[in-house]
Amino acid sequence: MAGKSVSVSIVRDDVCVVRVNDVASKVNALGKSLSDDLRWAFDQIENDDSVHSVVLISGKPDCFFAGADISMLQKTNSIEEATEISRDAQTYFERIEQSKKPVVAAIMGTCMGAGVEIALACHFRIAVNNAATVLSLPEVKLGLLPGAGGTQRLPKLVAVGDALDMMLTGRNVKPKRAKQMGLVDLLVEEHLGTKETHDYLEELAVEVAKGLSNGEIKVKRSKPFFQEIINSLLRTKPALEHIVLKRAKESVDCVSAGHFPAPYEILEAVKNGLLMDRENGFQKEAEAFGRLSQTLQCKALIGLFMGQTACKKNRYGSKQKISRIAIQLADDSSDLAAITLDKGIQVELFGEDKHALEKAKAAIVDRLKRRHPTEFATFMERLIIVDGCDLSESQIVFCHNYEQIEEYIPSNAVAVLRPRSDIPGNTDRAVRLRYHIKNQMAQIIPLPQTNKEAIELVADLLAAQKVMVVKGRFDANGLYKEAVKLVSEGVSPKDVDAFSKAYGFSSGVLSDAMKEGFAVEQSTSSGNAPSVEDVPMRLMCAFVNEAILCVENGDIESTSDMDMLSVAAFGFPAHWGGPCRFVDLYGAAKIVADMERLGMTPCGVLEESARFQ
Repeated sequence: MAGKSVSVSIVRDDVCVVRVNDVASKVNALGKSLSDDLRWAFDQIENDDSVHSVVLISGKPDCFFAGADISMLQKTNSIEEATEISRDAQTYFERIEQSKKPVVAAIMGTCMGAGVEIALACHFRIAVNNAATVLSLPEVKLGLLPGAGGTQRLPKLVAVGDALDMMLTGRNVKPKRAKQMGLVDLLVEEHLGTKETHDYLEELAVEVAKGLSNGEIKVKRSKPFFQEIINSLLRTKPALEHIVLKRAKESVDCVSAGHFPAPYEILEAVKNGLLMDRENGFQKEAEAFGRLSQTLQCKALIGLFMGQTACKKNRYGSKQKISRIAIQLADDSSDLAAITLDKGIQVELFGEDKHALEKAKAAIVDRLKRRHPTEFATFMERLIIVDGCDLSESQIVFCHNYEQIEEYIPSNAVAVLRPRSDIPGNTDRAVRLRYHIKNQMAQIIPLPQTNKEAIELVADLLAAQKVMVVKGRFDANGLYKEAVKLVSEGVSPKDVDAFSKAYGFSSGVLSDAMKEGFAVEQSTSSGNAPSVEDVPMRLMCAFVNEAILCVENGDIESTSDMDMLSVAAFGFPAHWGGPCRFVDLYGAAKIVADMERLGMTPCGVLEESARFQ
């Protein structure tokens, strides 16, 4: 029997395998269609007395469930509509949990968001211990909380601290860690091939399901005695409120500075789940989900998520294979080498300072060893340390000082220059690149003479490195000039940084301006400096004005690209979703009014937009 995306088959010993495979997508996302198919499947199972147990598995070896379909949430226009979506998901996951027929979740590949929540509703969880399998609850990154029972079930299954860490950070949890936490009951080691591993996972899950139904297998999730005692104590009202949640809130205050409501709603939902009766706990979770869905922050973060998805695609390359690159020794060369070596690409690290080369090599070893403890030695075999400048085999050369090495760069190689480096006049195979490794964002900045093939080759490397890519010219000079101007008017450099960070910029704007080479001269005037309230608004208006103009002029291809670049590379406040989203959420008319009040000149596009509001 089969629905559009879900097939139901009884394999043997009265075990039913529910196989999920959305053929219209690379991933399984729980939208209306897939959810309806799952309901249909469990209707069949519930009404079939010959079925005694169930295995829930994906037909996609690299994806169990990638979470909920965000487009479904984007269509909601009220808190009530979104609350109903949450209650609906809770109800049918509850049906799985309350089933008298044991349900085993067989997890291989991505298991995110609603995927974790449906697994939590199952009676037993098996996960493949491989690099592709990760479990996460990333809703907080979208300005939401887990709304299908996640805030209620997880803190009762694992230590409260572990549950909060998953929900407040949205970070990936690898299978071994999930097993240690108690999130996963059993690990399956990877076999020779993906298909063989997936087949074995299903076979084992069927055996476990059969064992659970006939009583041969009992679920044992007990921790060591003292750990159980501590976990139980931390779930009591005094310890939960005055130790666990208090510390978690302090951490949230530090990270979000009050700009994001979702972490606070998560803390409250967890508290309700542990201290209230079950029905009220789930109801409060759904109501919080509904409230969050209609916040400006949620809309901003979902916009960034959509932009991130687009920027991860190789939109500018031609799918050429990159086998070797060269990196001239610089401050960021070890980070750049590390994210390349683990992608199967040889890296030649070159320079004239032997001590600095050895130091960079040690940094590469340290990073790879932490991230890939079992594979780092293999990756390091791809690193070539050159005391000098032999670049003959490299396809791409990252230049710290182009003039110094220009004569050594092969004619068929592409020279990658710093964002503000001088333009070489004798080659069409050079491109500027702004690389924000921490946020996995790169900005390809073509020079006037850069040819298409050079851009394609660099784009193919960035695709291999799995970073987000935006192409075009934007350097946030308007922001940096405004920061410098504020200092010249009497605002202290320390205050410019502090006020910008308090408003949500990821780093101090003046410090960034100085790193970009802007000279700062502090005022000696005794006149009145701009007010505390005006400082961040002047910075925002300067940034937004320049960004909107760049998109209008075609320097950056789309508003989505500009928003992603601004947040990931220039630290624009993420809770506003980027400068273009800021115009939508804050209002063009208000921005124009603020700029005129502050003595700033809005661009024509903003003025035009303001007239239509």
